[in-house]
Amino acid sequence: MKIWIKYLIGLILGLIAGFIFSNNPAAAAQAVRPFVDIFINIGRYTFYPLIFFSLAIGVHELVLNSKFFRVCKNAIMVMVAAVFASTIVGVLIALIFSPHRIPIILEKKTVEVLPSFLEQFLAIFPKNLFSVFSDSGNFIIPTVFLALLLGLNFGFDKVITKPIVTLFDSFNRIMYNINSLIMEVMAPAMGFLSAYLLFSISSVTQIALYKQLFLILFIASAFMIFVVFPGVLWLIGLRDNPYKHLYAILGAGIAGFLSGDNYLANNVLIRHCHNNLGISRPTGTVSISLFSMFGRPGTAMVTAICFIVMLKSYTSIGIGFAQVLYFTFLIFIISFTLSTAPGSGVLVLLTAVCAAYGSGIEDGFLIFRPILPLLLSFAVLVDVIATGICALIISHRSGDSINDPSIREFI
Repeated sequence: MKIWIKYLIGLILGLIAGFIFSNNPAAAAQAVRPFVDIFINIGRYTFYPLIFFSLAIGVHELVLNSKFFRVCKNAIMVMVAAVFASTIVGVLIALIFSPHRIPIILEKKTVEVLPSFLEQFLAIFPKNLFSVFSDSGNFIIPTVFLALLLGLNFGFDKVITKPIVTLFDSFNRIMYNINSLIMEVMAPAMGFLSAYLLFSISSVTQIALYKQLFLILFIASAFMIFVVFPGVLWLIGLRDNPYKHLYAILGAGIAGFLSGDNYLANNVLIRHCHNNLGISRPTGTVSISLFSMFGRPGTAMVTAICFIVMLKSYTSIGIGFAQVLYFTFLIFIISFTLSTAPGSGVLVLLTAVCAAYGSGIEDGFLIFRPILPLLLSFAVLVDVIATGICALIISHRSGDSINDPSIREFI
């Protein structure tokens, strides 16, 4: 049975359980939350070691084939273009559909704050190199940077480094197999995740205030996934049914929507990229690593929509063109600093943009706290779909020979 079917069955069973125990959704959400945390940790369990070993080997193979700089250049260009396009789509759709204002909510300000640039830089170069392996699990840049250094230095003397290269390759394959096993048995987790998402939304007392926002988020996400991404694939020459590639990463999309966690979703995506999209290990690993750290197209899109709704909620004055340019620029730039927030990107980005924008709306993000789980779901859904499609584009632009499996061969 294909992974996405298992995940879909888990999703449906979770929704059924959610409707059965919907009498007290707040209490039900609190009861289910420990299981959700456990399953998210299981889903992310192999992400760090898999990225570490596969990236080191992948960079080494790219260097040997003289493709390293070409792949990195294409990856950065595609990532920046994806984040920019999604931010513009979010702004335009929010301005066109013009949702109603949401009453200002007064509550205690509690939010995760982005580390400063200096703090993030120091984390990449700690006093003790081995401390990069003792991270909390939310900041992957130090691990990726070390893997990059190792991969670039594996070829300085092939006789000396051959045993280490073989060891890393073996570890990579072992971690890939462990990850594949975890992804196969994650179907029950989808039930708990979908039930928790339903409980969280049902417990919002004034959910009707957000109906227009939900509709706009759905329209924007559907436009990005079913129009923009297939359109780009068609334009670059992958015209043999672009929607086949969306189907290929459907399992990762379901996992991303239900969990709202980028690392878990990208962990599922690693296997889909290799088995379903036919992307080579080196290019796929570099692409997923880069997007896991910096590329959050869906998070930027959802934040842009929420920010416009927030501005309209705080003032009855129309939004001028200069304002649109300014906060679009802020969202685009700050979205590249979310490497420490794999499971709360929208809230952290909104907080940072509100603080940078000023004008008395520093606490404006609080009006979205009640519906944060659903905001994260839409954001990570588009994030992971964008990562998979962009990895395919990067592979195509870099001249990789893409293995194109048939739909029947999809996992």
